Amino acid sequence: TQSTWGFQKMLVKAFLVVFLVFRVVVVPVIDVPMLLECPLTAAQCSAVQITSALNTTSAGICSTTCKIREAMHVDLAEYLTPDIDPLAIANPFHMQFILAYYIFVWGPFCLLLLLSFPFNTMYLRVPAVMLSSMACFALAQMTAENAMGSRPAKSVHLYMLYNIMDYLGPLAMLWYFRRDDRKHRMKQE
Repeated sequence: TQSTWGFQKMLVKAFLVVFLVFRVVVVPVIDVPMLLECPLTAAQCSAVQITSALNTTSAGICSTTCKIREAMHVDLAEYLTPDIDPLAIANPFHMQFILAYYIFVWGPFCLLLLLSFPFNTMYLRVPAVMLSSMACFALAQMTAENAMGSRPAKSVHLYMLYNIMDYLGPLAMLWYFRRDDRKHRMKQE
Protein backbone atom coordinates (compact mmCIF):
# COMPACT_ATOMS: atom_id res chain seq x y z
CA THR A 1 0.00 0.00 0.00
CA GLN A 2 0.94 3.64 -0.29
CA SER A 3 1.57 4.15 3.47
CA THR A 4 3.96 1.18 3.58
CA TRP A 5 5.74 2.54 0.54
CA GLY A 6 6.18 5.95 2.18
CA PHE A 7 7.50 4.39 5.39
CA GLN A 8 10.01 2.26 3.45
CA LYS A 9 11.19 5.28 1.51
CA MET A 10 11.58 7.26 4.74
CA LEU A 11 13.65 4.46 6.36
CA VAL A 12 15.90 4.19 3.32
CA LYS A 13 16.33 7.96 3.24
CA ALA A 14 17.31 7.95 6.94
CA PHE A 15 19.87 5.20 6.26
CA LEU A 16 21.16 7.14 3.25
CA VAL A 17 21.76 10.21 5.42
CA VAL A 18 23.81 8.08 7.83
CA PHE A 19 25.69 6.50 4.91
CA LEU A 20 26.39 9.85 3.25
CA VAL A 21 27.76 11.34 6.48
CA PHE A 22 29.90 8.20 6.89
CA ARG A 23 31.23 8.49 3.31
CA VAL A 24 31.93 12.23 3.65
CA VAL A 25 33.98 11.50 6.79
CA VAL A 26 35.74 8.39 5.43
CA VAL A 27 37.03 10.05 2.25
CA PRO A 28 39.44 12.52 3.89
CA VAL A 29 40.26 10.33 6.90
CA ILE A 30 40.89 6.94 5.28
CA ASP A 31 40.69 7.05 1.46
CA VAL A 32 43.05 10.00 0.91
CA PRO A 33 45.78 8.56 3.18
CA MET A 34 45.45 5.18 1.47
CA LEU A 35 45.89 6.80 -1.93
CA LEU A 36 48.92 8.81 -0.76
CA GLU A 37 50.31 5.73 1.02
CA CYS A 38 50.36 7.52 4.37
CA PRO A 39 50.66 5.67 7.67
CA LEU A 40 47.25 4.20 8.52
CA THR A 41 47.70 2.67 11.94
CA ALA A 42 48.31 4.47 15.20
CA ALA A 43 51.64 2.70 15.61
CA GLN A 44 52.78 3.76 12.14
CA CYS A 45 51.67 7.34 12.74
CA SER A 46 53.62 7.63 15.98
CA ALA A 47 56.70 5.66 14.85
CA VAL A 48 57.34 7.14 11.41
CA GLN A 49 58.77 10.55 10.77
CA ILE A 50 56.23 11.46 8.08
CA THR A 51 58.13 14.36 6.53
CA SER A 52 61.18 12.29 5.66
CA ALA A 53 59.74 10.11 2.89
CA LEU A 54 57.16 12.41 1.31
CA ASN A 55 57.03 15.84 -0.20
CA THR A 56 55.80 18.70 1.95
CA THR A 57 52.16 18.66 0.83
CA SER A 58 51.75 14.91 1.23
CA ALA A 59 53.53 15.01 4.59
CA GLY A 60 51.14 17.69 5.79
CA ILE A 61 48.11 15.72 4.64
CA CYS A 62 49.49 12.53 6.22
CA SER A 63 50.20 14.13 9.57
CA THR A 64 46.80 15.85 9.59
CA THR A 65 44.93 12.64 8.82
CA CYS A 66 46.93 10.83 11.51
CA LYS A 67 45.86 13.47 14.03
CA ILE A 68 42.22 13.29 12.91
CA ARG A 69 42.17 9.49 13.16
CA GLU A 70 43.81 9.72 16.58
CA ALA A 71 41.18 12.21 17.75
CA MET A 72 38.41 9.94 16.40
CA HIS A 73 40.06 6.86 18.01
CA VAL A 74 40.24 5.14 14.62
CA ASP A 75 43.07 2.65 14.27
CA LEU A 76 43.22 0.50 11.16
CA ALA A 77 45.75 -1.97 12.59
CA GLU A 78 43.19 -4.80 12.89
CA TYR A 79 41.85 -4.14 9.39
CA LEU A 80 45.15 -3.82 7.52
CA THR A 81 46.31 -7.40 7.87
CA PRO A 82 46.91 -10.02 5.18
CA ASP A 83 44.09 -12.03 6.73
CA ILE A 84 41.45 -9.33 6.13
CA ASP A 85 42.50 -6.92 3.37
CA PRO A 86 45.67 -7.92 1.50
CA LEU A 87 44.61 -5.71 -1.42
CA ALA A 88 44.84 -2.54 0.69
CA ILE A 89 48.29 -3.58 1.90
CA ALA A 90 49.56 -4.27 -1.64
CA ASN A 91 47.86 -1.08 -2.98
CA PRO A 92 48.11 -1.96 -6.71
CA PHE A 93 47.36 0.56 -9.46
CA HIS A 94 43.73 -0.47 -9.92
CA MET A 95 43.17 -0.04 -6.16
CA GLN A 96 44.62 3.46 -6.41
CA PHE A 97 42.28 4.13 -9.34
CA ILE A 98 39.29 3.03 -7.24
CA LEU A 99 40.46 5.20 -4.35
CA ALA A 100 40.81 8.16 -6.72
CA TYR A 101 37.23 7.53 -7.89
CA TYR A 102 36.06 7.47 -4.25
CA ILE A 103 37.95 10.69 -3.47
CA PHE A 104 37.27 12.82 -6.53
CA VAL A 105 33.87 11.55 -7.75
CA TRP A 106 31.98 9.48 -5.18
CA GLY A 107 32.89 11.57 -2.10
CA PRO A 108 31.93 14.97 -3.57
CA PHE A 109 28.73 13.47 -4.99
CA CYS A 110 27.84 12.08 -1.55
CA LEU A 111 28.40 15.54 -0.07
CA LEU A 112 26.22 17.12 -2.78
CA LEU A 113 23.50 14.55 -2.19
CA LEU A 114 23.67 15.05 1.58
CA LEU A 115 23.33 18.81 1.19
CA SER A 116 20.45 18.45 -1.27
CA PHE A 117 18.36 16.00 0.78
CA PRO A 118 16.23 18.74 2.39
CA PHE A 119 15.23 19.71 -1.14
CA ASN A 120 14.02 17.65 -4.09
CA THR A 121 16.78 15.15 -4.89
CA MET A 122 15.10 13.44 -7.81
CA TYR A 123 16.97 15.66 -10.29
CA LEU A 124 20.07 13.75 -9.14
CA ARG A 125 18.52 10.38 -10.09
CA VAL A 126 20.64 9.64 -13.17
CA PRO A 127 24.01 10.54 -11.62
CA ALA A 128 23.02 8.71 -8.41
CA VAL A 129 22.21 5.51 -10.28
CA MET A 130 25.35 5.74 -12.41
CA LEU A 131 27.76 6.54 -9.56
CA SER A 132 26.27 4.08 -7.07
CA SER A 133 26.41 1.36 -9.75
CA MET A 134 30.10 2.15 -10.25
CA ALA A 135 30.67 2.03 -6.47
CA CYS A 136 28.92 -1.38 -6.32
CA PHE A 137 31.10 -2.64 -9.15
CA ALA A 138 34.30 -1.33 -7.53
CA LEU A 139 33.47 -2.94 -4.20
CA ALA A 140 32.51 -6.21 -5.89
CA GLN A 141 35.85 -6.18 -7.73
CA MET A 142 37.81 -5.51 -4.53
CA THR A 143 35.88 -8.23 -2.67
CA ALA A 144 36.49 -10.74 -5.45
CA GLU A 145 40.18 -9.91 -5.51
CA ASN A 146 40.44 -10.22 -1.73
CA ALA A 147 38.62 -13.55 -1.86
CA MET A 148 40.23 -15.10 -4.94
CA GLY A 149 43.18 -12.92 -5.93
CA SER A 150 46.86 -13.72 -5.97
CA ARG A 151 47.00 -13.26 -2.17
CA PRO A 152 43.53 -14.27 -0.96
CA ALA A 153 42.35 -13.11 2.44
CA LYS A 154 41.69 -15.77 5.05
CA SER A 155 38.78 -13.81 6.56
CA VAL A 156 36.74 -12.42 3.68
CA HIS A 157 33.70 -12.32 5.95
CA LEU A 158 35.55 -9.84 8.20
CA TYR A 159 36.47 -7.76 5.16
CA MET A 160 32.80 -7.65 4.23
CA LEU A 161 31.80 -6.80 7.79
CA TYR A 162 34.32 -3.93 8.00
CA ASN A 163 32.94 -2.56 4.71
CA ILE A 164 29.24 -3.18 5.41
CA MET A 165 28.33 0.49 4.96
CA ASP A 166 30.01 0.52 1.55
CA TYR A 167 27.98 -2.54 0.56
CA LEU A 168 24.61 -1.31 1.79
CA GLY A 169 24.93 2.40 0.94
CA PRO A 170 25.09 2.19 -2.86
CA LEU A 171 22.38 -0.50 -2.87
CA ALA A 172 20.14 1.72 -0.74
CA MET A 173 20.85 4.60 -3.11
CA LEU A 174 19.88 2.47 -6.09
CA TRP A 175 16.66 1.47 -4.31
CA TYR A 176 15.85 5.05 -3.29
CA PHE A 177 16.39 6.49 -6.76
CA ARG A 178 14.76 3.72 -8.74
CA ARG A 179 11.83 4.62 -10.89
CA ASP A 180 8.60 4.13 -9.00
CA ASP A 181 6.61 2.00 -11.42
CA ARG A 182 3.49 2.15 -9.25
CA LYS A 183 3.25 5.93 -9.52
CA HIS A 184 4.10 5.74 -13.23
CA ARG A 185 1.36 3.14 -13.88
CA MET A 186 -1.21 5.19 -11.92
CA LYS A 187 -0.49 8.22 -14.10
CA GLN A 188 -0.98 6.19 -17.28
CA GLU A 189 -4.34 4.75 -16.13
